[in-house]
Amino acid sequence: MLSSLLTSWVQRKSAREYDTARRREEAFRRLQWSVEQTAAPDPHVQAVGITVLDHLLESGLLEIQDHALVQAVATTVAQALLHTYTENGTGGNDDDRGDRDGNDA
Repeated sequence: MLSSLLTSWVQRKSAREYDTARRREEAFRRLQWSVEQTAAPDPHVQAVGITVLDHLLESGLLEIQDHALVQAVATTVAQALLHTYTENGTGGNDDDRGDRDGNDA
């Protein structure tokens, strides 16, 4: 009886550890993908990366010890994008790009 209880306990512990490792791996795969998208030249693709990064922070995939790291990455990405769009004069200001017909404004 004791051996079957011990075996059951070990199996449940192994299953929990496997599940935790699998969830953590998936979380970091999503983190990597979303950060890569934020570096894309297309602002729409960047927005998708930010959205996935934000969702990852609010999902249950992150372990407690990983949440601070992902939050720091999200903050860094947001600051980099803010710097890019404010320093380079891009980010929604169409004044210097001409009109839709290709004529200068």
